[in-house]
Amino acid sequence: MPTSTRGLLVSAVAALATAVAGCGVDARDLSSSPQTMKDAASDRRGTGGSVAGGGGAGGSAAGSGGADSGSREAGGDGSTSGGAAGMGGEGGPPPVCGEGDKQCNGATPQTCVGGTWQAGQVCPFVCQGGACAGVCKPGTRQCSGKTPQKCDDAGKWQDDGSPCASVCSDGVCSGTCTPGATQCSSTTQMQTCTNGQWGSSSPCPYACVSGSCGGVCLPNTTQCTSATQVKTCGTNGQWDAAATCPFACVGNSCGGMCVPNSTQCSGNQPQTCGSNGQWATGSACTYVCKNGGCTTDPKNVFITSLAYTAAMGGLFGADNLCQARANSAGLTGTYKAWLADGTGSPATRFTKAGGPYVLAKRGFTVANNWAELASDTHQHAIDSDETGSSLLPLGTGPCASSTNGHQFWSNTYSNGALWNTTASCSNWTDSVTKNTESAWGRTDIQTTGWNLWCHGAGGDLGSCPSSSPLFCVQQ
Repeated sequence: MPTSTRGLLVSAVAALATAVAGCGVDARDLSSSPQTMKDAASDRRGTGGSVAGGGGAGGSAAGSGGADSGSREAGGDGSTSGGAAGMGGEGGPPPVCGEGDKQCNGATPQTCVGGTWQAGQVCPFVCQGGACAGVCKPGTRQCSGKTPQKCDDAGKWQDDGSPCASVCSDGVCSGTCTPGATQCSSTTQMQTCTNGQWGSSSPCPYACVSGSCGGVCLPNTTQCTSATQVKTCGTNGQWDAAATCPFACVGNSCGGMCVPNSTQCSGNQPQTCGSNGQWATGSACTYVCKNGGCTTDPKNVFITSLAYTAAMGGLFGADNLCQARANSAGLTGTYKAWLADGTGSPATRFTKAGGPYVLAKRGFTVANNWAELASDTHQHAIDSDETGSSLLPLGTGPCASSTNGHQFWSNTYSNGALWNTTASCSNWTDSVTKNTESAWGRTDIQTTGWNLWCHGAGGDLGSCPSSSPLFCVQQ
């Protein structure tokens, strides 16, 4: 039994004891234990009812006496009151709470009215001290920003752990990213976080840098900054420093086969490199092409002032004979013999770069360039020696009668190629064998046959033991 209820019961019993003391009730009955007091009170309520009932009867008598004095109606009322009091004393329950007290029954507040608990409206959150309280239902969850919260038993929100790294949803950490955050999914694409999840990639105009679109160019693209330089776009969408191409920058990338505006010679033709890195060929030079342009580079030619047998020590020995004659005449440069055998020929040994080719000490042009020199027709006969003298030594041998001695050792075609591998007197080392064939050119003509007028063997002296001068050409 609640303490308040027990106190009320004791007070009621005490009042009852006082009221019925005159009826012979032993007050010691009221000093017993609560249960005894309760039982005694019950007994007394029965007696009191009788007394009250007697009073009612007395009232009835008083009513009778009152009839004589004209007040019977009042007596009758007393009888009725006595009877009601007697009945009440027998069946009425004691109060269970103090008037105005409050308590909670679960989530329902209760107020004591007339000794009994009266229920109010169910609280939306919690009931405390007989009144609704709190701001949440215990056990429910919510997010405060990125911090999870849980409602405690008092209906108050409490933080439940540290703030979420990504997103807080329904009071629980979830997702892989912070909503609204961005990241680069590639060097050119970006993603945005929605509901804690990365969305689809979207392309940037140029580059994705540090989670957002930026830059001024597409990574790995290139651009020409000049005819010979190219720059490359880095992963940050910015142009790197320009680099020099091996040749040219064409179509925003290195290419071509030459540096724009550079020049070179292709044979006797000058070439200029265009902006596309390709060679453009110009007209052939009259004389010689050097360093990409037409110029002159005069070269001396002459017939040696001395005649030699075929044993000249090979092509190298013949070259030395030419060089010795040039040196003796004070001519500068390197000289080689227009002579061929199985080891080489003018077509394979000469530099072929020069022009015009002129008679030493005389200056008459024999050929403007190598192409003319190595052809069937010259502008002038090769008819003077290293000193410029036209008094040349006369050759001997099988062809002397047809050339009138105006001959030189040759064994070549007009283009400088070898005529016959067997017509060189054992590669110009044999001056004994008579019947070995050889070939000679003429010093007194400038047209077809100047290089290979006659070939033969035998004769009075034979071919290899015979003697003839050499045709020498400055390199």
